[in-house]
Amino acid sequence: MTGIVREIGRSFLVSCFLPAVVFISLSKQLFFPVLFGNCQPLGFLVHSGFEQAIALVAVASAFIGYLLWSLNPQLVRLFEGYYCRGLLRPWEKRHKRRQMQMLEEVNAVRKQYGTVCDDEDMRWESECQYTAKEIELETFYSLENDDVMPTAIGNVFRAFEQYPGRRYGIDAVLFWPRLTSVISPEVARVVEETNNTLTFLLTSCLMCSLLGVESLAVMLIKMVPRSAVRCVIDGSFLRIPIARPSEYCFYGLFAICVFILAFGLKHGALKASIAFGELVKSCFDLFHQDLLKKMAGETALQDEWRAWTRLQRSILVDRNAWLPEWEEDEEQEKVQNADKPASRSCLDHVFISGLTAAFLVKEIFCGDISAPACSDSRTDHTALAERSL
Repeated sequence: MTGIVREIGRSFLVSCFLPAVVFISLSKQLFFPVLFGNCQPLGFLVHSGFEQAIALVAVASAFIGYLLWSLNPQLVRLFEGYYCRGLLRPWEKRHKRRQMQMLEEVNAVRKQYGTVCDDEDMRWESECQYTAKEIELETFYSLENDDVMPTAIGNVFRAFEQYPGRRYGIDAVLFWPRLTSVISPEVARVVEETNNTLTFLLTSCLMCSLLGVESLAVMLIKMVPRSAVRCVIDGSFLRIPIARPSEYCFYGLFAICVFILAFGLKHGALKASIAFGELVKSCFDLFHQDLLKKMAGETALQDEWRAWTRLQRSILVDRNAWLPEWEEDEEQEKVQNADKPASRSCLDHVFISGLTAAFLVKEIFCGDISAPACSDSRTDHTALAERSL
């Protein structure tokens, strides 16, 4: 059993297949008899034995689960608020107002810190308040006023996506797939578990919302019986029967319950997105230099910001299509590297070696250059030879 789970993928089973099983099971038990009870081509969805029902739930859950697993990036973008931005404009304005309010609170605490610089205790308290407000702002919103999403989850994602760019000049979206190649297995396992939790909460929230929509649809069908539809068609409006509350109140209460559950799951997904964002930040803090050395070499660590900019240009734009300004930056960097102490030390070594060679040549051929000194040296060598004899 463990081998099967490992082969299929624990992430798929937990984050997508399990919510799909719950959704299909509840739908078949509660809604399919009302929606497809009198539909002859789809009668097998309602009138089936136990084994057929198990097979139907398994196949449908596997299909929907794999569909959700494949569309996971689109699911995340849905909860971030990328789709239907026009309809979500009021929520976007609300988040902009909240962002401006948090910015004003940060600035107010900063001004307060400047006025209490004489009192040590008040200064420490103001510093703690400022740190807490700044952390809250950088966690829930980006620091750019024009970069606000209409949902809280979207703003959290946008905030931690901008963190590597502000700290190191790294495009997080571009370099995150490459950073996973240098992350240690222990950290990668924690990141995967946190991502599975986030995916499970988002998928469950979507399934609960769909269950609520189905429940509302069935409630409307129960409120308006088919005999009432026939009366409207026949024109006899006075003979429309009134549905009993017991026929639709259950579905209304069920819809309220699943919508409340979906709201709770969305709140849990917001906390999971914050935890996932902190892990992404930590990965960039711990392993960005390893990735830079792997992609650009040891020398790139001397100027990381420029190195990340060059790597981003090289990945996104072909080197043959670079702008002239980029080439000028490369030439200026080469000139600056030529003036570094390491380069000057190499030139000094070459100059000293040349002088040493010149002096050696002078000493060897000194007879032609300085005769008296050479004659003295010859007499000294002759006297030494005579003494030895």
